Amino acid sequence: MGIAIAMFYVTPPTLQARGIYAPFGWMPALAAVHALVSTLLVRRVPGSTPVPVEQVLEHDSVRHGR
Repeated sequence: MGIAIAMFYVTPPTLQARGIYAPFGWMPALAAVHALVSTLLVRRVPGSTPVPVEQVLEHDSVRHGR
């Protein structure tokens, strides 16, 4: 809760909130795009692969002892 309050009041009185929040919003967005491009294009790892339902149910039953 404290972090949310601090982020709400981070802007000094002389600046607009857009001047603070926009650059910090772009940083995680650019990091996410870089991670996606690095994973898909550089390492050539598939983003996700479908798993058969039976395998998920088997893993769940072994995990929970059923």
